[in-house]
Amino acid sequence: MFAVLLAFINPLLQNEFWVFFTTPVQAAIAIYLLYQLLGNSVFAALGIMLVTAPVSFGIAYFQRRHRVAAMKIKDERIKMINETLSSIKVSSTFTVL
Repeated sequence: MFAVLLAFINPLLQNEFWVFFTTPVQAAIAIYLLYQLLGNSVFAALGIMLVTAPVSFGIAYFQRRHRVAAMKIKDERIKMINETLSSIKVSSTFTVL
């Protein structure tokens, strides 16, 4: 189990490892430049972003859960349609013969 997990994580770390270092630096530079341009109102915007981020994650989780349920229903429907079409195909083959 651990080997499977490492096999999945290892390519991610090799390809995207630089993101862990550059993203905080880019965010800090962007905040500094916005502070120079806008002043203290940047901190109000950051506060709003930090407060609304968990709400956004909650909505994304809710949507994912319902999307998975909808995909299961669609999968069952497609299986039933395929089975019906194959039955029609078989019955039409035997009626022609």
